[in-house]
Amino acid sequence: MPPDVSEFIRRAVICNHWAGEEPYDDDRREQINRAVKRMGCLELDADQKALRSRYASQGEVLKRISQSRKTPL
Repeated sequence: MPPDVSEFIRRAVICNHWAGEEPYDDDRREQINRAVKRMGCLELDADQKALRSRYASQGEVLKRISQSRKTPL
């Protein structure tokens, strides 16, 4: 995989994990929010769109990008 795609996949998997975490108290909610911000989780959609455009002719890369958004830690 190209390095930018590998990094995106790493971020996506980690963000999937944090998206599934329960904010059971204020401290936990803050921990989750910090992790989401640090990993750039809110930018994943835009980053995915850019990568899909950049690698539009590379089917295996596109497949891996799509799979990463569904893969939890």
